[in-house]
Amino acid sequence: MRNCISAANEASQFKQHYSYVDKFDSVMQAITDNIDYRFAEDCGIIIAGDSGTGKSTLSKRFLLDHSGADTDETDSIFGIYVEICGSGFEALYEDMLEQLHCKDHRLGSVASKKRRVIELINALDVKVIFVDEAQEGLPGAVLPSSGYIKLLKEFTNKTNASWVLLGPEKVKRIADIDEQMGERFTQVLTLEAFNCKGNENIEAFMEYIIELLGVLGRKAPFFKCLRESMNEEGTDFEYKDDVDYENLLRFLLATKGRPRRITRLLTDCIHHTAPTEKITKALLAQLYEKKYRNDVEIDNQEWFNPFTASKAKVIAKLRLWGLYA
Repeated sequence: MRNCISAANEASQFKQHYSYVDKFDSVMQAITDNIDYRFAEDCGIIIAGDSGTGKSTLSKRFLLDHSGADTDETDSIFGIYVEICGSGFEALYEDMLEQLHCKDHRLGSVASKKRRVIELINALDVKVIFVDEAQEGLPGAVLPSSGYIKLLKEFTNKTNASWVLLGPEKVKRIADIDEQMGERFTQVLTLEAFNCKGNENIEAFMEYIIELLGVLGRKAPFFKCLRESMNEEGTDFEYKDDVDYENLLRFLLATKGRPRRITRLLTDCIHHTAPTEKITKALLAQLYEKKYRNDVEIDNQEWFNPFTASKAKVIAKLRLWGLYA
């Protein structure tokens, strides 16, 4: 019988692993550059992407990687991560105050909480602030848009921190609100799902999967195509015309190329196998059937299992979703 505690520990370690692949490294470097060269007008970056493409995970990993910068001797905090919710400005201020280690983060008026946020950001020399679900301050969303934009301007004017706004595609509209916001957020990036549109994108997806398989703790004959794409030394890989990437396409469709779904499916594999067992097409089909039977997309077409469907059907769906060309 599979040891449930052992499987849980393995799965937990796997989920905590972060893949430093080029796709994410370039975004991290952009954040680092904005912190290092933060100017009065250019105050931050907007990062857009669909749910599950890695925005939140990247932000938290960035802060974790720089956690050594927070020391008692320097009395500083490198950065914080907050998420806008539907509770209004006061809840946002309280969350920020708590992240800034303010013991009495719920005391005082709304105005005093905002003032303390600004004072602490400067006093603690905070370098970066990630604001997730930043689109919730746009017209028609959770927070009053005029007050929200005014708040962003005040935060960026009165602090020296870099502000990284995260959200879906519409979060980009923040930079188009007016000329001032455009000057404050000149860099607008998109974190897209992995796809197989051209060799370069296929190789980016391959890089990510190869990196994850290295820490999965299971042999995975399902991904034989990746092994066949390696050089003789096993130190590098490239897309090869004579290799059949059908299984890679099936996995892409099952996960929609989104890191969150990729991690979830591979974690399920850990839970349902022993270290000596292998990740096969049959196993993935079984897990997908169990976990995603009700995963119906907005195109309203019938559900099917990408691990058992015909290759033609898989490719047709990938094209429909813009993941294959």
